[in-house]
Formats: sequence, C-alpha cells, structure tokens
Amino acid sequence: MTYIVELKHVRSKKRFWAEIERGIPVPDYFGENLDALYDVLSETAEETEIIFRHAEKCGNYLPAYIPRLKRMCKDLCEELPHLTVTFEE
Repeated sequence: MTYIVELKHVRSKKRFWAEIERGIPVPDYFGENLDALYDVLSETAEETEIIFRHAEKCGNYLPAYIPRLKRMCKDLCEELPHLTVTFEE
C-alpha cells in the first residue's frame, strides 16, 4: 500500500494535520500530534510506503514540525522493516 501526503500548500498546523488525515488512514479519535501519528503508523502490519511531498516548503511555515516528522519516520522505519517513508520535493 502506498500513501501520499501533499504538504505543498500547508501554512498552519491545522492544514498540516488535515493533509496527514487526507493522505493516511487514521482512526476517528486520532489526536493530531506526532505521538498519535507514530502510534497509528506503528500498527502497520503490511508492506507500506508513505510519501511526503513538498515537506521542505511546509517547513518554511512550520519549522519545528518537519525535522521532528523526519526523525519520527526514521525511527519507525528502523523498527518496522516493512515501512518505507520518503520525502520528495
């Protein structure tokens, strides 16, 4: 399964989480924070690829989020060999 999260037009945390929820299936009770995203992605049991597009552009508006998101994804990929996360510009 491949999921694409488009961050090109993200200028706020609200829009960031809306794009995450649009691109990745999350439960209704999703907490809209990186810990909650980590929990959701760590439950992935099948081969999964997540592509974040235009993260650097988003990082201009949310500079703290993108490095933390990348670090979280790196940690997850080390734990889950069936998960691949790519950041495309």
